[in-house]
Amino acid sequence: TRVNQMTKEEIIRISRTPVESKRDILFLLDGSANLVGQFLPVRDFVANVIEKLNVGPDATRVAVAQYSDNVKVEFKFDAYQSKQDALANVRRLKLKTGKILNTGAALEYVQHNLFTKAGGSRIEEGVPQLLVLLSAGRSRDDVDQGANLLKQSGVLTFAIKAKSADDAELGKIVVDKNLILTPESLPNIGNIQQQLTDRSEEH
Repeated sequence: TRVNQMTKEEIIRISRTPVESKRDILFLLDGSANLVGQFLPVRDFVANVIEKLNVGPDATRVAVAQYSDNVKVEFKFDAYQSKQDALANVRRLKLKTGKILNTGAALEYVQHNLFTKAGGSRIEEGVPQLLVLLSAGRSRDDVDQGANLLKQSGVLTFAIKAKSADDAELGKIVVDKNLILTPESLPNIGNIQQQLTDRSEEH
């Protein structure tokens, strides 16, 4: 597969891409009941990461989606022309809710609907594609197919493991287990912001 065949140097090049360079970054957030009462720090974490990026149509593009039994797209890669507009939307996010977590179906959905030209992605132009997945529980469905689709298309996934998320399951989604980050707790998720950067530079 495309990502599995990446050399260490290629992964370093993608993860260390300077802030002024082009990247497309999707935040796919567990929006199920797992996050009830703990969504605010997750929302703040996403906003703080975006705040550090050079967001713009010809720079870094960001997209946000929540998932539980299905996917709710908050905004696509080409929805906003400025960082401030994207941040304003993120800061208004409310928890999607839902009792079931279908991570596999969510991965397939974002591959077919967001990491595409129609989703505002520049994947066809060879712009690096990054997925930041936050999971706080075990998926009810199988993640293999969705994970493989993303790898084959060259999407580099970082997984944030919270609460009862499954290590083995997340291990199938990322190309390297060092790309799985585990905050002490969701209220302290902001503490891994620098770790996310540092860990990516190690690969």
